[in-house]
Amino acid sequence: MINLAELRYREAHQSFDHLEGEFRSLVYDGPMEIKKDPKAYEPGKLPTHFILGRTQADSQIQIGVAWRKTVCNGKNRGNEYLSCLLRCPGINDPITFQVFHREEFAIALWNRNHADAPRRTNRCKDA
Repeated sequence: MINLAELRYREAHQSFDHLEGEFRSLVYDGPMEIKKDPKAYEPGKLPTHFILGRTQADSQIQIGVAWRKTVCNGKNRGNEYLSCLLRCPGINDPITFQVFHREEFAIALWNRNHADAPRRTNRCKDA
């Protein structure tokens, strides 16, 4: 897995509601914020978060979306994460990555093995 960013929590209660940091990749390298969509009710088909970046003129623009999901298997079963998609003008192919909680920050990771994998539902069998 490749570390694309370490994101700071904007709230005292470490949540995915508002994160910010520096994103590093070959196609986008700059400031990034992930903000919860206030209109999002439940995780599902519609995105729950917006991903925002900055232009060279320092204007904030939406560069992607994210969905809040839950790990269904393994030792991290039940933990939440964000499944993210960067797709905007200037990026020819979408970038998919996940954001996970860490102790003092959240971390954005890209996994080559899952980059082109078909999308799976977020429904755990017992949920």
